[in-house]
Amino acid sequence: MTEIQLPTRAQDILDGKMPEKMRSGIATGALPMPPIDLVSCLAVIAAKDSNPELRSKAQATLAELPPDMREAAVGGELAPPVFRVAFKFMQLEKQQRQTLALNGATPDDVITMLATTENDAAILEIISENQTRMLRHIPLVEALLDNPSLGPAAKARLEEFFARAYSGKVLLQQGLKTKEELSEEDDWDADLLEAVEESAREDTDGDDQEIKEFLAPEEEEEIDEELAAELLEQAAKTEDEGTDEDEIDMSNLRKAVQKMKVPQKIKLAIMGNKEARSLLILDGNKVVSSMVLKNPRISEKEIVAISSSKSVREDMLRSIARDRKFMKSYSVKLALVENAKTPPSMALNLLTQLRDNDLKRISRSKSVSNNISTQAKRMLVRKAGQNKKKK
Repeated sequence: MTEIQLPTRAQDILDGKMPEKMRSGIATGALPMPPIDLVSCLAVIAAKDSNPELRSKAQATLAELPPDMREAAVGGELAPPVFRVAFKFMQLEKQQRQTLALNGATPDDVITMLATTENDAAILEIISENQTRMLRHIPLVEALLDNPSLGPAAKARLEEFFARAYSGKVLLQQGLKTKEELSEEDDWDADLLEAVEESAREDTDGDDQEIKEFLAPEEEEEIDEELAAELLEQAAKTEDEGTDEDEIDMSNLRKAVQKMKVPQKIKLAIMGNKEARSLLILDGNKVVSSMVLKNPRISEKEIVAISSSKSVREDMLRSIARDRKFMKSYSVKLALVENAKTPPSMALNLLTQLRDNDLKRISRSKSVSNNISTQAKRMLVRKAGQNKKKK
């Protein structure tokens, strides 16, 4: 997409070609100009003018522009720096903020600033519906998920979309999946799949050396029980077998991850080996940690360990329960039911899919809620009654 350029007058101000007297007239709003031109000139003066008094006047004029002029400006094709200055100094009302959110020319970082400060749920919903923008600008997703004004249902939809779409993008970029393979794995909306494919063609992050070092192919055997139990408690030494040169130093991995930006961490979470997954599942950024579940090499034992952990976030457990691939495993279902952090409604639903011997153990367990243990007892009594009737 071609970047929008400054209008001629605004460029003249930036280049120092406009006399101070004319700049003064613009700064006070005395010179009649079209909204795009006026706001662009005011933005340049407000941010760059050598005269502090003119800068202050331009900032005040931006704040006092009439609503129709503000609406025309934020809905038009402003140069990216103008959008940033305008957003900072204009007193945007709800209608103008909505127009700004809907404008495809608005820079991603400005939309992210809006998503950070906005308290209107309807405007946040508008922002969260722009799939293409979120795929190319991860900080926007983080801002939306951190905003308390975006409702829990909208956040759940956003998390589910982003996990699927961004992981699909990375897998396509790296040649680990084809468009056809992605569409076969899950029900993809045609428009979303097209957006993911288009986004995958953009080289946003590059192949960072820090990431390359931790993408080595891993052996097919499953990790042992002890490692599975420790997976979420600490990202300590792994117990993989192999030669010393094949082993990856976890301390080096930690140091590399600390230097990585969020997009790099996400790529590593989706593509990395067991050591990378064990570390990133604990990452404080929930967008990063949730992406570990999208790693095509993650094992059933790892998912069981995550499902059993008392330290993972509830939304991580919800993501596992929503994934049809994970829910084919009886061990995962059992781990979710026995985890006190699993949402009760979800645990009760999975309880109906458990075997009698596990129901007996859960009915006597002190580690699950009374509601779960009581329901397990009722199910056993009901089954016993049904068996008697059959006899």
